[in-house]
Amino acid sequence: MKTFYYKKDSQRRRTYGGLNVKVSLYGVKNREIIKLGSCEWCTASYRGDESEVFNALVRLGQIPKKWLKSSESPWSSGGYFIGDVEKHYKIKELI
Repeated sequence: MKTFYYKKDSQRRRTYGGLNVKVSLYGVKNREIIKLGSCEWCTASYRGDESEVFNALVRLGQIPKKWLKSSESPWSSGGYFIGDVEKHYKIKELI
């Protein structure tokens, strides 16, 4: 099971609703935490922190794109951190 971490760097209020959230993404390699990159999203309409981090990791190439298709369910489109994806990857917030 691969483990990824994220840390919220900043949150800035938007004038028309929600927050802009910037996070740093980290992975574990040889028992050490290494920085993989960063991403940003808006909380006005979003899938949740873990799902946003999951999509960013797919864009960065850390998780294969085939997992987007496996994350689909009868009630949601692909890109959510649910089901089979949770069995193979762990995404946690660093505090």
